[in-house]
Amino acid sequence: MNDAQYLGTAFAVFAFLAYKLRVLRHTPPDRKPTIRPVCATALLGGLAFFFAAPTVAVNLDHLVQIPNFATLLVHVTGTASVCTIRMMVLYWYYPRERAWRASRWWILGNGLVNTTLVVLFMAGPRIAEYRNIEFPTAAARVPYLREYVLLYLATWIVAECNGALLCMRFASETPADQPRVRRGLRIVAFGFALMMTYLLIVVGAVVARWFDIDLDYWSVRVAPTILSLGGVVATLGVGFVPVASRLDSAKQWLLSHGASVRNYRALRPLWHALRPIDPGMVHKPETLRERFSIESRLFWRVIEINDWLHQIRAHGEPSATGTGATKGMFATPDLTRIRTAALAMTSGSDAAQTSIAEPGGDPSETANAFTSELTHLLALARVFAEDRSTTAITSA
Repeated sequence: MNDAQYLGTAFAVFAFLAYKLRVLRHTPPDRKPTIRPVCATALLGGLAFFFAAPTVAVNLDHLVQIPNFATLLVHVTGTASVCTIRMMVLYWYYPRERAWRASRWWILGNGLVNTTLVVLFMAGPRIAEYRNIEFPTAAARVPYLREYVLLYLATWIVAECNGALLCMRFASETPADQPRVRRGLRIVAFGFALMMTYLLIVVGAVVARWFDIDLDYWSVRVAPTILSLGGVVATLGVGFVPVASRLDSAKQWLLSHGASVRNYRALRPLWHALRPIDPGMVHKPETLRERFSIESRLFWRVIEINDWLHQIRAHGEPSATGTGATKGMFATPDLTRIRTAALAMTSGSDAAQTSIAEPGGDPSETANAFTSELTHLLALARVFAEDRSTTAITSA
C-alpha cells in the first residue's frame, strides 16, 4: 500500500470520528457510554493507518532517532483499537454495567500486552528501518523482536476471532424487530474476518521465514490491502445502524412528500370551483417556509375547502335565507354538483360536519382527524371531477 491508500483510509476513519463526536455532544448522558467506545475505536484506528503511511513513518523515525518507531506506534494503536472494538460490541448488546464489567478485563489485558510490546521492542537490537508491513518478516529471526512479532500477531488473532464470534452470536440473538442491528453486527464480523485473513497471511510468511522460504510478496503486497478493506468494512458496520435509520427516514419523507403533492394537485379542481364563494378565506403564507412547505399548503387547502363546503351546506338547507344574488352564486353548475355530491357522500354520516381538530388537542387525534377529512375531500374531488367530465361529454 502507498501513502494515498493509508492516508485515505485514515482520513475516512477520522471523518467518521468527527461525525460520532458531533453525535456524542447531542446524546443524552445515559447513552454516551455506548458511543464513547466507537469514538475511541475510530481515533485509534485512524492513528494506526496514519502512522503506517510510509512518508509519515520515515519522517517520524528520523524525528525521534529510533528506527521502526512508527511501526511500534502502529502496533500499539492497532492492538488498542481491537480492544475498543470489543468494548463497542459489548456496549451495543449488554446493559452499561454488565458491559463495563466485561470490558475492564480486556482493558487491563490490553494494557499489559502493549506494555510488553514496548519492553520487547526497546530491548531488541536496532535493525534497519523497514516499513510497517515489512517489519514482521524482517524481525522473524531477531531476538526479542521475534517474540514481539509473535505476541503482536497472537493478540490480534485472539481478539479478531473473539470479536467475530461475538458479533455473530449477538446477531443471531438479536430480535427480529431490530434488523439493522443484526446487519450491522454481521458487517462488523465480516470486517473482522477480513482482518483475520490478513493476520493468517502474515503469520504464514513469518513461519516460512524460519525455514528460509520467502513469502514476503503475500505479506507485503496482498495482506495490507485486505487489512485496509477489513478496517473500512468494520467501520461501515459500526455506522450502519444510524446511517440506515437516516436513510429510512429520508425514504419515508420522500414518500410522504410525494403523497402530499399528489393530494394537493387532486384537490385543485375542487378548490378552484369553491373559491368564488369567499376568496377572502384563502390563507396567505406568512413565512417562506410556510410558502414552500407542501404539507402546510395541503393543510390550509383542506381547511379552506372544508369551510366553503360548510357554507354550501348552509345555503342548501330549505330554511336557509339570503339575497337573490347570494342564492344565485350558489346555484352555479359546479357548486350545484359539489353540493349534490357532498350531500350524497355524507348521507347518514356526520363525518363531514366535524372540524379537523380543536386547538391544543391531542396531536394523534389531530393527525387522525386531518387524515379522515383529507380522505373524505379526496373522494369528493374524484366524484366532482367524474361528474363534470360526464356532463362535458354529454353536452358535447
